[in-house]
Amino acid sequence: MKFFFLFFLSVSCASLYAQVANDSGATPTPAGVNADLFDSSFFDGVLDQADTGDDAMGTQRIIDLRGSTFAPSISFSTNYNYTSNPLKAANNAPSRLSDGFTTTFNLMLTLGLGEIGIGDEVLLTPSLAFAQMRTYTDPVRDYGNMMKAFDVDVQIASIAIPFVLPNDFILSIGHAYTRPISFRNDNVISYSNTPSLSLSKNFTLPNGDIFNLMSAVSYSFTNGDTLEEQINDPEYYNFISAVMASSGLNPLSEQPTSLQDAWTHTISASYMHPLNEKLMVMPNFNFTKSMFSSGSNTGRTDYLTSTGINFSYALAEWLNLSAVSNYTWKTTDSTGEASGVPEYEDFIGGVAFGINYAF
Repeated sequence: MKFFFLFFLSVSCASLYAQVANDSGATPTPAGVNADLFDSSFFDGVLDQADTGDDAMGTQRIIDLRGSTFAPSISFSTNYNYTSNPLKAANNAPSRLSDGFTTTFNLMLTLGLGEIGIGDEVLLTPSLAFAQMRTYTDPVRDYGNMMKAFDVDVQIASIAIPFVLPNDFILSIGHAYTRPISFRNDNVISYSNTPSLSLSKNFTLPNGDIFNLMSAVSYSFTNGDTLEEQINDPEYYNFISAVMASSGLNPLSEQPTSLQDAWTHTISASYMHPLNEKLMVMPNFNFTKSMFSSGSNTGRTDYLTSTGINFSYALAEWLNLSAVSNYTWKTTDSTGEASGVPEYEDFIGGVAFGINYAF
């Protein structure tokens, strides 16, 4: 099964490359960038309005504001991934599985609350989002029914208040309410509330490529028993952390347990290069440092680092196909080592498709 998947992934990448060769006469422009790769709908159309003059707002100026008009959109995505460490077990763990597969389904509703100009140089674009994510571990049953216990839902309600500033800076204030659920036995594991503050900047290069750099800080307020106390299985605990990370969440700050209260600092970078009007490649990097502040975890610091590369092909304005891969490794300090926190490495590669519709 492992070799079949790797062959399928190679064929997918080769097909995407063939599309580049067939469309080599097309001029790469930001207009071909898939909007699904951006974090918020307020980016829509902004790249097409790039200004090379001395305007203080740079590429961020938007002429026609929607005011208080609501702007709902809905998106759905699914992926099938190979993982070299499905349980996110410690590197030397005797029970570590050599490889495995996961399938994830993500449904998100986003409600833009308007575009509000503040003076002549600042644009406020608040939005609400509601997400439901479900992950099936070992859907092809390579390990029989053993992995069913690791199937999990994650539900998220969040608000984001981005301020589009001059010179392509974006300051965003946010808050997320998160709860993971072991849906097979209808067990709400617990809850968390995570306020956050981030600052990002888009660097638009002369060839139309975009380099994004982001720094964020958040604090997670959590309640409920620890995951270890609720499920009494260290491997399941590690798996839920990994599922949240693969869904774009920080498992160390958003994983809702009473002992998971933590300050989290994140630095991420991505580079978006349109290969033609439909195909884009995006290498990315993410580093997270979490400092715990509750109970026996007080003083513990964990580090999560990942790097990867994605290819996204726009089959239509509302549909895209992707080939994704990333390599992740986690380390901890002496406090974490003393309490048995696992340090692990994991490679993930897979294929995905997404649907996005704005009303």
